[in-house]
Amino acid sequence: MGTDPYGRPAWEYRFTGGIEEMAESLRTRLSLEMGQRIDRKLYETGIPMTEVEREAEAEKQLRKLGITISREEETERTKTEDKGINDAYNLMPDSIRKQLPKLYSTEKELIGDKVAYARYFFPMGAYTAYLLEYDPKSRIGFGAVTMGYGWELGNMSLDEMEGVKVRGLGIERDLYFSPKKLHEIAELEEIVRGQYTKEEVVAEEIKEEVITKAETENKVKETVTIASENDTQIMENTVP
Repeated sequence: MGTDPYGRPAWEYRFTGGIEEMAESLRTRLSLEMGQRIDRKLYETGIPMTEVEREAEAEKQLRKLGITISREEETERTKTEDKGINDAYNLMPDSIRKQLPKLYSTEKELIGDKVAYARYFFPMGAYTAYLLEYDPKSRIGFGAVTMGYGWELGNMSLDEMEGVKVRGLGIERDLYFSPKKLHEIAELEEIVRGQYTKEEVVAEEIKEEVITKAETENKVKETVTIASENDTQIMENTVP
């Protein structure tokens, strides 16, 4: 780990060979990522590739580089992982569905304390949504939604979302979004409006309460001590 030109942490890549080895390594990496991430079918026809077609295209690009991959060599982790998690058009992969609370189960929580488990967007429009609760039977969710004219809280149907198609494009799930509380999402500030548990304030209040309690106990001790001293003085004065 090193730093970039601005002093921020950044990865350092080092090569033991010369410029030829470096160029070959970069060529291999770029070809691999292009094969994995560029949807040639979408680029050429406007219709996105299926997951199977995407995998086949990636393998084709690797073969051009002299790299072969056997599906039998997949690790146990790859075999058991949620394969839909890396498919942007899979709006409800199992790993996310299992985390989501039931519909209406977080009603009593402050809006800013609610957790968004998935983020959806439409690449050809301003539609964006954050999913907070979900009913797997009806496939109805509850969350924050905008069409570009301000945020609102309401229900959303995943069946209807999956049915949206414009020139081959549909609503996608943000693959780089991880669950977080709404007050941690900057674009939702207008609906949160400071309505969340402020941990620092709570901690400060607890600290003040402890200090106040300690001061009260000290005053009580001082009062008891003074009273004891007065009683002793009175007894000494009354003894002949």
